[in-house]
Amino acid sequence: MGGGYAPNDIDLSDPVYEKILVKSPASIANLGPGFDILALAIEGLYDKVLVKPLKEPRIVVNADGAPPGRDNSAYAVAEHMLSRYCPNCGVVVHVWKGVPVSAGLGSSGATSAAVAYALNELYGLNLTTEELLEAAVEGEHLVSGARHYDNVAASLLGGLVIIGRHAGLGVLRLDPPDAWLGIVIMQSNERGKTGLARSLLPRDLDLQRHIAQTSAVASLLAAIHLNDPVLFGRAVSVDYVAEPVRKAMIPLYDELKATALREGALGFNISGAGPSVFIVHNDRGEAERIVRELVQLLSANGVSAESFVTSPSAEGVKVIDSD
Repeated sequence: MGGGYAPNDIDLSDPVYEKILVKSPASIANLGPGFDILALAIEGLYDKVLVKPLKEPRIVVNADGAPPGRDNSAYAVAEHMLSRYCPNCGVVVHVWKGVPVSAGLGSSGATSAAVAYALNELYGLNLTTEELLEAAVEGEHLVSGARHYDNVAASLLGGLVIIGRHAGLGVLRLDPPDAWLGIVIMQSNERGKTGLARSLLPRDLDLQRHIAQTSAVASLLAAIHLNDPVLFGRAVSVDYVAEPVRKAMIPLYDELKATALREGALGFNISGAGPSVFIVHNDRGEAERIVRELVQLLSANGVSAESFVTSPSAEGVKVIDSD
């Protein structure tokens, strides 16, 4: 993605392309014990974003499946990038939502990463990964009130990302593990759901729970290095920070987890801020069977849900059309 911002003598009002169309994958943040540290891009759910230059310096955001204008995360990202890198430029952004909104699958992160990447390509800005992340996180801040980098980094880079920024260590991308992920999608009608979910989190963690949480994160990363889906599943099932308080927002959470593990899932936890949940398995057919049972359990109790089985995505945002 380049080594830095384009030189001052380049006329950035003259775009490299007439339009850019990109797609950006959904993601699962936290992965159990990795709150605000880990996220995984997944196959099968994508946002598509088209950007086209305007002759006048203004931003127009249209969206299918999400709010238009300033209420869309795309606007915040475009505003940040144009004000910083090309103040006399204008752009039309059109968003097609393929990632479910308010489901815990990185919907705003997928859009935000897509817009940052597309504008970088459209104007030939040659931004670094860090600069793109700083732009993309503006969209997350608009939606949730917090600058959390996990979903945007996973959508931007693909694979599994480690957010080391909290310790001044940047962002690291790892190849994803060989495992199947069964997703049970439930959507929230709560506006500001992510912000609410963050407000429930404990402000302090006692030493023994900190040690247990850190042990689970270390085990999860070891599982990736060893390509061990069994250890990966066990590790993602552990969380002493978010799961104990956020599960109250998810219908039948304890029953879902108990059923999944009893039926042979290698792991189970909340996807991002919820309310969707995910399982880990090393066999696709078994993963499909288990998530069907979970959907049936929810349906029997009057909760609407759908499921699909996917795998980690090694690819992040990519251009699918330009001219």
